[in-house]
Amino acid sequence: MEPAGCDVVDNVHELVVRIEVPGVDKDDCEIVIDGNTLYMRGEKRFDGTYVGGAYHVRQCAYGTFERMVSLPFNVHADKADAQFRNGVLVVRLPKAADAAPRRIQVH
Repeated sequence: MEPAGCDVVDNVHELVVRIEVPGVDKDDCEIVIDGNTLYMRGEKRFDGTYVGGAYHVRQCAYGTFERMVSLPFNVHADKADAQFRNGVLVVRLPKAADAAPRRIQVH
């Protein structure tokens, strides 16, 4: 299963990653920050309890997914927050102090 889409937004104080995972339960999602890489994994489980006929068309994807996002700066992994609502996973990653842009004077 491949997630529908992924957005990465660089705000002033945080990086916000939004990924669409329709049909996935929040308890089936795993988020890991390893260095400057964010890993999002999950699984959409097949509910085989449909009764009353046979499938003629079956286009709903089931299975596992993994999305990797290279972070463009250091973040406070211990202050990260994730929310899941209506099939959309939003991960907020506060920027580390050393991630702020700074001007370097030329001598």
